[in-house]
Amino acid sequence: MWARRLYSFTFSQLDAFAAGAALVVFRHRLSGKSAAGFALLTALLLVGGQAASLVTKGKWILDSSLGYEINMLRAGQHIWGYTLINLWSAALILLVNEKAAVARLLSHPAGVFLGKISYGMYVFHLLVQQEVLAILGHRHSLGNLAVFTAYLGLLTAVCWLSYRYYESYFLNRKDGRFRRPARVSAAAVSGANAVVRMESVKAGMKMSKNEKQ
Repeated sequence: MWARRLYSFTFSQLDAFAAGAALVVFRHRLSGKSAAGFALLTALLLVGGQAASLVTKGKWILDSSLGYEINMLRAGQHIWGYTLINLWSAALILLVNEKAAVARLLSHPAGVFLGKISYGMYVFHLLVQQEVLAILGHRHSLGNLAVFTAYLGLLTAVCWLSYRYYESYFLNRKDGRFRRPARVSAAAVSGANAVVRMESVKAGMKMSKNEKQ
């Protein structure tokens, strides 16, 4: 059991960092494969969760966990489950970078709002979940969906309060002290490239003239 706990520990999840690094290192090789990769990993993620449920419980899973329970200590999910989720997340990031339609969808105000409070969701989700389950109890099928809806609503409220009255203070302090450099416009980049090309042509003409002399 201690080995499982150790593998579930944050510092053991280096494959998440590796997946993120791979998006940068192999971005040219992965270009154009985002949709197929995301579809494949989505299918594997869903099938893996159902397979784990069949092995451990002998039945299909029909709740919001999709077969991935907290800590994922059954059916060896602590070994392969985290890696599969990390790869799926990396595929989603690649898809957003390559597909404008997906990026527009995630740029919806609702998505932007969830992005702002996402750190709070990471911090508070387990605490809120435990309190909701203590009050409403464990349910199945549609009953579990109702519990999840209540949990998500309460979690969103807690995270918004945290962002509004706590996190935003430190974010404003950070932005005031460490200002980001202004982005260079596409026109400026295009103009700079044109100047470089012209200088290269001039240098080439000068070298050709010197060789003739």
